[in-house]
Amino acid sequence: RKYTGPAAREGMESLTQTTPKLYPNPVKDVCRLDLSEGTFDITIYGTDGKLLDRRRYTAGELIDLQHLSAGIYLLTFPDHTEMAPIRLVKE
Repeated sequence: RKYTGPAAREGMESLTQTTPKLYPNPVKDVCRLDLSEGTFDITIYGTDGKLLDRRRYTAGELIDLQHLSAGIYLLTFPDHTEMAPIRLVKE
């Protein structure tokens, strides 16, 4: 499945949505989002638009990205269009 959300259509620079911070970024193995509460569906897409991962994220938990190769990815919130996609760099 290919990503066709706002970043694919408009380019990340033009987004004016809220963007949670991902840290650390660049990521080695694990990271987290600076969300204080809530549960969210997140998706991770490759630069080719291919869906690589889909999971449920609860605020405060670690996101394990060991399965991804070094590169640039797009982390999105499909159920929360007010949250802009995040450019994720995996070392």
